[in-house]
Amino acid sequence: MDKKAEVSGQRGGAREAILDAFRDIVLESGYDGVRVSDVVKRSGVGRSTFYEHFQDREDLLRDSLRGPFHLLAQLAAPSCDMAQTAFILKHFAQHASLATSLVDGAPASIARTLLAELIRDAAPAAGARVYAAAGAQIGAVAAWLNGDDKRTAEEVAQSLRAVTLALVR
Repeated sequence: MDKKAEVSGQRGGAREAILDAFRDIVLESGYDGVRVSDVVKRSGVGRSTFYEHFQDREDLLRDSLRGPFHLLAQLAAPSCDMAQTAFILKHFAQHASLATSLVDGAPASIARTLLAELIRDAAPAAGARVYAAAGAQIGAVAAWLNGDDKRTAEEVAQSLRAVTLALVR
């Protein structure tokens, strides 16, 4: 059975195949190296299937960041699960080259905007301060991933929480 037949027969299979291909290409070539045609080829889905799920590569980037960034955005909520935040930071550290490539350079503004939108959902009264909170979070996480901040994931999570709450209030 070819890959196209495999992914089309699974619920969510094509979407997952596209996201997996995107992740692999970003790891190999960075975000700038991602082309929709390469994602389509690597995922084994048709071009029309790609466009059924995503508008373009920026939409694919936003979707790939939505889950992990949702956990960061929850730092702005009245209560959040700090263990989950530390978990996602550890996950970022395990995949530091991928995480760093998505919060530096060209994709950084897409990442910041998405995180700001998610923070706004968690703290609707924050207004435009969500952009400051998103920028602070991304900058702190990038510094930590680059080794500029030697604290543990739990310590960074606590710091992110304090800064985020200060900015959104």
